[in-house]
Amino acid sequence: MKAIRVDGNDVFAVLTAMREARKICLNESRPVLIEAMSYRLANHSSTDESTYYRSPHEIHYWRKHDPIMRLQRYMENRGIWDAEKEEKWLKLSNQIIEKAIEEGVLEKPMSPESLFTDVYAEMPPILRKQMMEAKLHFEKYRDKYPLDDYMPWK
Repeated sequence: MKAIRVDGNDVFAVLTAMREARKICLNESRPVLIEAMSYRLANHSSTDESTYYRSPHEIHYWRKHDPIMRLQRYMENRGIWDAEKEEKWLKLSNQIIEKAIEEGVLEKPMSPESLFTDVYAEMPPILRKQMMEAKLHFEKYRDKYPLDDYMPWK
């Protein structure tokens, strides 16, 4: 299989790799693996503290190579992005996020069924069996689970 390795922190390098891969897929009818070499700036989770295993120098170095910041600098240097646009974009983005959070808070959480249905396009028989067993378990011990607080099972 053809493989393309690319700097995953460079938006334009990734775009170029995607275009090349698309060309190969369309013209040669074969798959292409794109390996985007990147760096995770954020912690794995809220309980992970990456400063325990990363030096301040390493963190500082990779912050300068953050793909969003690199793209922002590129756009600023070409006059297509500036502080005013940034401020408007941040304000609009925050409004969109706040609206989505407000709407999300009003909805009930997904049913436990979604643990099974959101995994495969076509559920394997063993998973379907496990889902039915879980459903029977929840029904049998309904007094132990606050299922009315969740979206209903289908």
